[in-house]
Amino acid sequence: MTKEEIRFGVYGYPENFLKSEEKPRKEEIFAWLSSLHLQALLLDFNQVKSMTDKKLSLFKTLSQENDVKIYLKAPKEIDFITSDKKIQERSMKQLKHCIEIAQKLGSSNLILNLGNGKVENWTKKKKELIALLKPFLKENVNIHIEPAMYTYQFGSLEELIDLCKHLPSVYPSFNLMHLHALHNCNLIYPERIIKLFEEISQVLGEEVLNKLVVQICPLSYEHGRFIPKTFGEAKLGQLSFFDSNFEYFPKAKDYITAIRTLGITPTTFSNTNKKEEAGALRLRDSYFYQKMKEEI
Repeated sequence: MTKEEIRFGVYGYPENFLKSEEKPRKEEIFAWLSSLHLQALLLDFNQVKSMTDKKLSLFKTLSQENDVKIYLKAPKEIDFITSDKKIQERSMKQLKHCIEIAQKLGSSNLILNLGNGKVENWTKKKKELIALLKPFLKENVNIHIEPAMYTYQFGSLEELIDLCKHLPSVYPSFNLMHLHALHNCNLIYPERIIKLFEEISQVLGEEVLNKLVVQICPLSYEHGRFIPKTFGEAKLGQLSFFDSNFEYFPKAKDYITAIRTLGITPTTFSNTNKKEEAGALRLRDSYFYQKMKEEI
């Protein structure tokens, strides 16, 4: 299995970065993350679509200088599941534009949701999706497809694995908090997270596991809905880096135990509530602490 250096990062601009000084310029995020020894940044397309080519080029340069890899999340309006041809054509144009922006940013990784509709005939829809996505595979950009948000929608993990089997440089993307909610809240042991990775490797090969993009934050079920939390607890105004609250899942240590057990290096993003960098640091420190214990 070909490994890459493990990377941990944040989804979007953390609140603490935006408050770090008087109106920090967005391009300063790369030096800020580098100072924390975090090496990845996941941006929404809407955060970059209006940038000039000069600004996109600056982001690319600063990303490379600070060794902070940019990942781009495609717009939510893209919908390839619909049977409406006009919406599909519009989605094709949006995806093309998104890939062009990614290339100007120096990003070779795009996170994509295929749409939110139902599919009656999976075999027919799979052929359709393969035909729609194939033209984009020559652009030197890896496409990471997220599972559906709800069980009644197209895009279960199994369906995405089946789709990726037919498309080189297209991979499933884990969002562990969504999968936790969809799988009856069962991601409460490392073994169950390992099983998710193994479902991918059995079909797509072990080497794919090092190319995956994973988003994670713990969830709490409150008043009939899931609420994103952060890893650890706030104590006396500071954040504890210990997962002592047993009501929040999935846990950082369970995820880290899973990837350390498998010996894989997916890129991992924290999208914890407002304290994204705190979650990323918790994940990173847990990873290297476990690594250090294994080496002693």
